[in-house]
Amino acid sequence: MYNEWIKMPAEEICARTILEGSRFATEFPAADIAKDSHEAAAIRRTLERMTAETVVGEHNDGGLAALGEILARELDAETLDRGSEFCGSHDPEVGSIGTVHEVRVLSDRGKRIDRLDSKLRVYLNMREICRARLQAERLVFRHASG
Repeated sequence: MYNEWIKMPAEEICARTILEGSRFATEFPAADIAKDSHEAAAIRRTLERMTAETVVGEHNDGGLAALGEILARELDAETLDRGSEFCGSHDPEVGSIGTVHEVRVLSDRGKRIDRLDSKLRVYLNMREICRARLQAERLVFRHASG
């Protein structure tokens, strides 16, 4: 997806980023994720700031970083076990070809948190590309007019 986003016109990637942020904020279960009411209020403030203005601005960066840390903490708490998973194939002449990576065994709540964490990472990647594209356009316009 990253390569697709890079190739999109700035308007399109920014519009998609705004839409993704809005959906994420609307669907995020702050009360179910937060450890207490203070944290739930902080999460809600961060989600409320996921508007068009914060896609390009930096004033929500701290809140989004904190949200990522909260999800990581809760994901760790919902990890029941860890195991290994082989991704690859078996070649009769040379044996197994691939990699082994660690996987988490998650509770049902952990699976929901993992999906939220993935959605947040997608949003943050889209946001980074949107910002870079807009900065590049400003740079080009500045040099073209100067």
